[in-house]
Amino acid sequence: MSSIAGSGSFTRSAITYQNGGKTRLAGVLVGIIILIVLIFFAPYAKYIPNASLAGVIMVVAYSMVDKKALVKVLKTNFNDAVVLLVTMFTTIFAPHLEQAIYAGVATSLLLYLKDSGVAGVRTLAPIQATDGRFVEQEINGERPSIAIIQLEGSLYFGSASDLEKKLSEAYGESKVYLVRFKGVSVIDITALEVIEAFINRGMADGNRVILSGVTPKIHRMLERMHVIKHIGEENIFTQEDEVFASSGKALEEANSFVRSVSYSVKERPIQI
Repeated sequence: MSSIAGSGSFTRSAITYQNGGKTRLAGVLVGIIILIVLIFFAPYAKYIPNASLAGVIMVVAYSMVDKKALVKVLKTNFNDAVVLLVTMFTTIFAPHLEQAIYAGVATSLLLYLKDSGVAGVRTLAPIQATDGRFVEQEINGERPSIAIIQLEGSLYFGSASDLEKKLSEAYGESKVYLVRFKGVSVIDITALEVIEAFINRGMADGNRVILSGVTPKIHRMLERMHVIKHIGEENIFTQEDEVFASSGKALEEANSFVRSVSYSVKERPIQI
């Protein structure tokens, strides 16, 4: 087997573009000109000072940097800014270019693992609006009779500890806990075991736990874990195409339960 060695230059491409080159033909013409220079003027190239060549490369390289995009990254996202700075300084100071690539990838991975270890959990209270619809707001202070536990993002073994902590904090004096899976993108067995423990705690205290927005995949996992048999199929509301359809039915069931028990509550049941 045989091959032809080839190489490319971002610097030469940038110079071509800055001088009006728009098409691939411009690259062909530049290649021909460089070939002519190498054939006829190569002996004279040794007289060109390295400092002048370095200056040309530095000017061209600086012009290739998108300053507006750089400022936007530094101001907008902390993780992206850290990865950018680590990669940039490693490129400058590391003896080999591939070390900068490794440093950037490693930094990006560490930041991703740090963020993915945080479980997305919000505790909401359903409040009836003036037009009859229900709206949700963050719970501050006194716990309502119906608490919505909104799960979001990726829930896996790395965030199980944080999930357990936040579910424990969300547990209070409510009589019905509506656990919503609508915002969950990924979930594994470890996170489901934490949720199962939360369900068992609520049922052991005589409260009702309702699951809404349950996808077919999550439903199968819950079934294999015998959670559905324990909690009852009537407390499982699967995900539907209509926005808030599953949550609406779950809230309707929660209101029915609240009306059926005799205890003093300050808020009225929500009318769906």
